[in-house]
Parts: sequence; C-alpha cells; structure tokens
Amino acid sequence: MKKNSPTKSVSERYPIEETFLFIHKGIKVRVHIDYKKGLISLLDEMGKPQKYCFAERSIEYMNGWRLVLQGIDAAIQEAEKMLLAYQKKVEKEKEQMEGRVLKAILKEDL
Repeated sequence: MKKNSPTKSVSERYPIEETFLFIHKGIKVRVHIDYKKGLISLLDEMGKPQKYCFAERSIEYMNGWRLVLQGIDAAIQEAEKMLLAYQKKVEKEKEQMEGRVLKAILKEDL
C-alpha cells in the first residue's frame, strides 16, 4: 500500500510520536510530539525531558536566556500547529466514518 494512501486512517499515516530539531535564530530546540496523547515535550541533547533552572543566576546569564526563550516559544508554536493539524484530521476522519456508517445503516433499513 502506498504511503499516505487515502485508504489508511490518519493515525496510520502519521507517526505515533515524532522528535525534531527546531532552529530559531541559531538556537536549537529539540521537540517531541506524542500525537496519541496530545503532548509536547522539550528534550535535551540526550533525548531526556529538558529541565531549566533560572534561580540565582547573574544578569548576564539571564539576559542570554531571552533569545533561548524566544526559540523555545517559536518551537512550541510550531509543535502546536503540527499537533492541532493532526487532531483536526483525526476528527474530520471520525466524522466522515460516522457519516458513512449512518448512511449504510439507513440504506439497510430501506
């Protein structure tokens, strides 16, 4: 069967999970999307959940984070678009399937 074949469901055409590197103004943000659970994670270089610490830092250090936070914000926005597009396609497919089932049931009653 061809990839992205219309006979496959949306969940079969999409990966269950996806990890990608998002780059914003030179800032690299590793993003993980779990389409089934509807969750987005930011990962470190080793693929583990990223943990940020902003306590007791110098002003120079904190100022450096401004660009990093812009990158994180842009990465989350992109992941949100991807996740919402997936969810919209799944919902549309469910509605179409329900319509076909209802049509088949009504056809049998005739």
